[in-house]
This record gives sequence, C-alpha cells and structure tokens, in this order.
Amino acid sequence: MAERSRFGTWLRRLIPALLGAGLLYLTWRLVSNNDAPVEVDFLFVRVELVLWEALLGSFLVGALGVGVVTLYQMARGGLVSRRYRKRLANLETEVHQLRNLPLSPETVDPAPGPLAGSGGGPPTEP
Repeated sequence: MAERSRFGTWLRRLIPALLGAGLLYLTWRLVSNNDAPVEVDFLFVRVELVLWEALLGSFLVGALGVGVVTLYQMARGGLVSRRYRKRLANLETEVHQLRNLPLSPETVDPAPGPLAGSGGGPPTEP
C-alpha cells in the first residue's frame, strides 16, 4: 500500500511539471515562428510590434473581457441567490408561525384561566 502512495505522490508532481514544460515549449515555438514585424493600428496611433506580441496582446484583451463578464454574472447570481435565501427564510418563519396557530376556535380550551374574574380581561359594562 505504501508503494501505491509513493507512486501517486510522484505522479501528482510529474503531471504539473510535464504540463509546465509543454507550455514552455509551445511558448518558445510561438515566439520563434512568429517573429515577423506587423503594424497595429489603434484608432489614433500606429504601433509596430512583433507578431507574437500582437497575438499575446489580443489574447489578453479577450481574456480580460471574458473575465469581466464572468465576474459580473457571478456577482449578479450571488445577489439573486442571497435574495432567494432571504425570501425562503421569511417563508419558513411564516410556515412555522402558521403551524403554531390553532386550526379553529373549537380547538381552543374554553376553561377559564387563573386570571379569570380577577380583572385581567376586557372591562365589562355594569
């Protein structure tokens, strides 16, 4: 059993290392194969960049846009969820209060309590 545990630990360390090495290799290939200069026109400014820089910049701008939209949706969903949780808590409280109410006036005990006749009730006319 200990041998299996060591293999799992070794494998958990090897997989991220291989993925990192693969990412480094792909980055190196992207930079080395896309080193041609390109001119990028931003409405009022023209900039000359290396192709891989333009590709990286466009990827980052797109990722930023997706991230902003995702954060907005997550915040909105969290607020809606919070509103529903509050509403549910209020409804549960109401159900609990309704459970504790008597069903009909016949179920109320007509026997007088200890304060009957001691002036604890509503005043009567003479």
